[in-house]
Amino acid sequence: MVNKMKCPDCGREFNSQSALNGHSISHNEEAIEKIRKSKLGKKNPNWKPKIERTCPICATKFRVLPSGRKYCKQECANKAASLRMRKNNPMFNPINTKKMVLTCRNNGVYDTGGVLGYLWREEKERMELAVHKSMTENNPMFNSDVVEKKRLTEESRYGKKFRVELMQEVRKSARNKPNKLELGFSEFIKENNLPFIYVSEKVWLNCLSGRKRTPDFAYSDGKTKKAILVGSKYWHQDNYHDTLIDYKGLGWDVLIIWDTEFYSNKESVLEKVTMFGEL
Repeated sequence: MVNKMKCPDCGREFNSQSALNGHSISHNEEAIEKIRKSKLGKKNPNWKPKIERTCPICATKFRVLPSGRKYCKQECANKAASLRMRKNNPMFNPINTKKMVLTCRNNGVYDTGGVLGYLWREEKERMELAVHKSMTENNPMFNSDVVEKKRLTEESRYGKKFRVELMQEVRKSARNKPNKLELGFSEFIKENNLPFIYVSEKVWLNCLSGRKRTPDFAYSDGKTKKAILVGSKYWHQDNYHDTLIDYKGLGWDVLIIWDTEFYSNKESVLEKVTMFGEL
């Protein structure tokens, strides 16, 4: 059963508080008068025309009642409040900020949040620029005489080639050499007589996506095609999604071996690679 609410003035009952509040206005002469005047418009004796104001932040002109807002929109009001806070905040006083940054550096405090963090990062950027400038000035590779000597040495050793061609040869020779993880995995495969061979940079696959892929280790008997990718989990954990899709589109089964797993638990890696080769 719904509890009825009774008007204290006339005794009339209502089912909800909102209905009672709406009815209570009829007993309030001031509220009735206010509603009546609001409906009169320009005939209202208290009516005042809108005036034109200019926003002090963005200089936009807008019309508003004399007692209305000072800014054209909420964003400008927020910006004005931020400027007032910055102006009246002692933490933005250059004398105070210098003292605070020096105190942080002396005490080893590296706060990354709030005003303190902002000031510390600003000081840190200045320090890094100063270090970079000193390294540039003291770096012999920025010396014109050293650069010329290096150029003559390269010409005598490699002939008069364009620098781009020379760097391409250097990169190509570096790519053909396996890295430390790939060397370790190659030895691991030989020790356990696994069927996979190192093929990186020797076999290139034209994928359906238009990319070219080269597996690190591969095995194929004509019916099945299997590839093993070895990589650093720190660098490549989020980069293998598209790679797996490309290999799958060409019918390759792929096994990923992370460096953390290979160096910490080789027994688990051996079991995983053995099962993968038998499938």
